[in-house]
Amino acid sequence: MASVIKLKRSSVGGAVPSSLETGELAINLLDKKLYSSRSNGEIITISGDQYNLAPQGNSTQGEIILTVDNDALSNDTIVIVGENGSVVSGNSTQITVDSTTYAVTTSGNTSVGQIVLTPTGGGDASSDTLNVVGANGIVVSGNSTQITVTAESFDYDLSAGGTSTTGTIVLGDASGDDLDTDTVTFTGANNVVVKNVDASNIEVYLENTVDLGPAGSLTIGNSTANVVIGSTGNIDTDGTLTVAGDTVLSSNVTISQNLAVTNSVTFSNTASITGSATFSNTITSAGKITVGNTTVNAAIFSNGNIDTDGQLTVAGAGSFTDQTNSTSNTTGAVVISGGLGVGKSVTIGEDLTIHGNFTVEGTTTTVNSSTVTIDDAALKLADNQADTVTFTDSADFGFYGEWGNTSSVHYSGIFRDASANSFVVINDIATEPGTSVTYTSANSTSSGDLGQLDAIIDGGTY
Repeated sequence: MASVIKLKRSSVGGAVPSSLETGELAINLLDKKLYSSRSNGEIITISGDQYNLAPQGNSTQGEIILTVDNDALSNDTIVIVGENGSVVSGNSTQITVDSTTYAVTTSGNTSVGQIVLTPTGGGDASSDTLNVVGANGIVVSGNSTQITVTAESFDYDLSAGGTSTTGTIVLGDASGDDLDTDTVTFTGANNVVVKNVDASNIEVYLENTVDLGPAGSLTIGNSTANVVIGSTGNIDTDGTLTVAGDTVLSSNVTISQNLAVTNSVTFSNTASITGSATFSNTITSAGKITVGNTTVNAAIFSNGNIDTDGQLTVAGAGSFTDQTNSTSNTTGAVVISGGLGVGKSVTIGEDLTIHGNFTVEGTTTTVNSSTVTIDDAALKLADNQADTVTFTDSADFGFYGEWGNTSSVHYSGIFRDASANSFVVINDIATEPGTSVTYTSANSTSSGDLGQLDAIIDGGTY
């Protein structure tokens, strides 16, 4: 059903509302009159009175007289006055509008053409002139019979110029009829070199410099290629060993300095690293991995223990295959005596029991439940907008739902628009609402995003 809006109303003839809010509407159903109120509290009639129309006026204006049938009101007059060549006159039987007529002729000289409008009748008394002037090589001239438009042409001499890093094509005026000299400049980039050779030549070529960097990388232009080192003996380093490619180590490995590995590393036997180690990709080990301080940015697969005397930081995936459920904070496959800090998302496959308060400091909370039960009688939204120090009104808050089909997703809901300080019902928007809800407002040329509210809004009786 559509919404029903009932104005404040009366069915008693002659009844006028005693008080209304500024702009509020009230209707007398028997008298068929509509009332409202000004800001000073005065009750005004805005429709329902009968007017009788009659023309009058004089030689310079026409008037429409609206004679009202309500003794408490005064008659109104609409005055019609001519402008820009139109003459309006009126009497008790009609209102007449006359327009000025013009004769069109041409005029001018060698640098300008003119269209002259001379009045031949009506209210305009002076002639009007339209000047047509050429620019940028266009010449306009005129006389009493025609207006002529011609274009100039230019001849250019081309020469080369520039510097050791640019090439310039110079367009010099050959005939002396252009006012300035034009240039086109070419500049090289990304290993392309452009330079001026002489007044007749511009040289363009590809730079071919090769730079072998000190870190074992081969640099060609601005691109860096990997270096593959094949060795059946030792690789010794007194400092940090950084490996950007995949690394396979088939025997015991002992490293007394720091180790940084960007890609995958496989240990076929025991690995012992005295210093710090940083792994940015997969670690696979058949034996024990012992590291002083370890930072892992990828998955760990190990058939042995992972021992560390310092902090073990795992930024990638970690898998625990023990199936023991937890019945308290001291039982289960993983028991942590201290606090737990998790930098990424957490997924729990079965029930979650929290004995203390549950605080979420992230920006998104997703609940995939068919039934949600909350004991609180009211829900508080946009809590972060008000505190004991600062009060703000910058977020649009409310609730919404998602619907659609396999090709598109739509959102509908009710929210408070902070910028308009009003509640809005949305029926179909394509962008999921956040702290600022984007929708087509009612003042726009299209209000298709606004929802329909089916309700009865009753102003009562007076």
